[in-house]
Amino acid sequence: MALISDKVILTLQVFATAFMAADYFFDDARRKEFNAKIQESLIKFQSRISDDQRAAIDAVFVEGYGRTLTAILFFIIAMVGFGALNLLGNYLNPWVLALVMVALLVLFVAFLNTAIDAFMQLVVPIGLGIPLKGVATFIIFCKKGSIFGIGFVILVLSFICRYLNLP
Repeated sequence: MALISDKVILTLQVFATAFMAADYFFDDARRKEFNAKIQESLIKFQSRISDDQRAAIDAVFVEGYGRTLTAILFFIIAMVGFGALNLLGNYLNPWVLALVMVALLVLFVAFLNTAIDAFMQLVVPIGLGIPLKGVATFIIFCKKGSIFGIGFVILVLSFICRYLNLP
């Protein structure tokens, strides 16, 4: 069973062909006008992505530096505590050992909660932003023009879809 229908792939290839063939359909003045508008829009798009990335980094590391440092401190305390329990565990009362382990696990879980929260705040703006900015940069600086660049990106997307359908 195909993951992506052949109709979708063919539609992508038709759109890619239309964009890539724009050189033949428009005169130089019209082509430059379209390319300039596309480039202007993509530069604004890249700027918004950069702003989102800066805001995410600031939220985690600048504005939330106290929470981040506290989480790192909890991690260090938990790791040192587990190491100490490994060495001294035989000498402690089992109830004391259990209480200390629970306390260390609570510290470790608090660290994990903060780390996962920070990761989730950063993964979308940075993890998705970098490839999107890369594609936008390619389209902006494409030698054949931005219209052609859009067509090429759509063509590559159709090839990826075709590859995903391979058995």
